[in-house]
Amino acid sequence: AHILTPENREVVAGHANPETVAWVLLFLKDAQILTPENRDAVKNHADPGTVFSALSFLNDAHLLTQENFDAVVRHVSPGAVASALLSLKYAHILTQENFDAVKNHVDPDAVARALGDLNDAHILMQANLNALLSPENAYLLTPAARDSVWYRIPSHLFTQPVFNELIRCARQPNPEQQVRQYVDQVLGVRRDAAPARLVGIPAPVINHDGQSTHTASVHESVSESATKLWARYRDQLTGSGLDEAVEEVTAVIISLSDADPKTEAAKRCITRITDRAFVFTDRTSGISLRQLIALAYLAMTDEVNRHGSLEDARAQLVQGLYETQRGYNLSEAGIDDGQADHSICIAGTFNKLVEKLAMIHPDCEIKVITKTLATLKLPKVVEEEAMRYLATQVNSQTPEGLQVFIALIDRVKTEGVAVIWDHIKNPVADWMFDEFGSLYRNNKADPEFVAFVEVGRDMNLEASKLDALKEQCQRRLASQQPGSSSGNPTGFFVGQRSGGAQQPSTGLGLKKTG
Repeated sequence: AHILTPENREVVAGHANPETVAWVLLFLKDAQILTPENRDAVKNHADPGTVFSALSFLNDAHLLTQENFDAVVRHVSPGAVASALLSLKYAHILTQENFDAVKNHVDPDAVARALGDLNDAHILMQANLNALLSPENAYLLTPAARDSVWYRIPSHLFTQPVFNELIRCARQPNPEQQVRQYVDQVLGVRRDAAPARLVGIPAPVINHDGQSTHTASVHESVSESATKLWARYRDQLTGSGLDEAVEEVTAVIISLSDADPKTEAAKRCITRITDRAFVFTDRTSGISLRQLIALAYLAMTDEVNRHGSLEDARAQLVQGLYETQRGYNLSEAGIDDGQADHSICIAGTFNKLVEKLAMIHPDCEIKVITKTLATLKLPKVVEEEAMRYLATQVNSQTPEGLQVFIALIDRVKTEGVAVIWDHIKNPVADWMFDEFGSLYRNNKADPEFVAFVEVGRDMNLEASKLDALKEQCQRRLASQQPGSSSGNPTGFFVGQRSGGAQQPSTGLGLKKTG
């Protein structure tokens, strides 16, 4: 970037997060605001990782100005700002006005949470953002609403009509009661004290067939099946193979001559889910929906391994696309209401394809999983989130901080996860709820689910992994002593920036599709 000056080199080389600071200096240079004052602000910031994230999103949106830089580095909650910016970016509404609204809000953490949920539900648009931030609807961004709304409604039920009704309830004289009672109806929770005027609001139908794919009882086997398909067919999807397979399966469905409503719905579905803006990656298998669509086509046309005829396989795919496109239009008996398309969620779409492939290919199988399996999974999730948390901490330590951190590792080794539980319990709960929430009435506040997750507090981590992390810290500490030199003693990097250079981990835990 032609900014390897002695001053910049000193700042980068002497920082605990040299890679993060280097990228921020590059952003500032591109925005023509690389001044000594700004460089010092980055150098001295307590959390350069979140600053990097926020500035990178502003830079992509061509909004990295001096005023916006100051707003980020001086903000009391830069992590929340970065998370909100990410949601706005994915929704294509990252504007100066919207950035100002987020950074100036009295509770940016609440805004970030709400924007993330609206984005996950694919209803984050300008009109909804304006409604959310309107003073008339202030209740929706209160701590009480966090528990009654944002932690309760899963993304596949968070539709535009649901959001509209939440806005209406938030404007009532007793918004907390109104909102909670409406959410109860959305989730199918019966309360005798519900006001009569709310009884007429229909709750979304969860039918046994069209929505069975969203339950935790199939998630684990869906990911396993997708992984097996990928292992078998991935060589055929290299280079242009992926796009060609997606184009071919799309052409097959579009070319069907049947004029019945089911086929027409399947055509609308394949057109919608193959659009490049329709992005989803299964967290367990790491396989994207686009890849799964291509895998489905290869499985369907595999004359050696396919069960049944090609016609049978095509019929199963059409059925799956139909149930995806019309999922909420189907009654428990599978009767279509004939109204406008009300599709199932994007995660359910992924599961639905595997469900239909299970009938035509040996790599795909739908297994029933229970709370017993959830109990077996919990230690794995606790360990991964604990090690992730510890790994992010080591990146930003001063020599003194590293010594404290080494002592922390020793405490975790002897006292267990309880030492850091408050830092990891939320991501652990999020992960477990994503996979097993339906076993707990799709309610993260279910006392049984809360008690189940709290079991993680009493778990221990594998000693060898803690010893390896401690050794890394000790090497890093040694590298910071006078006279020592080291290139990258931690090795904690994630992500790619255009041009092939790696970007540093933000440590934010921002999870978004794509």
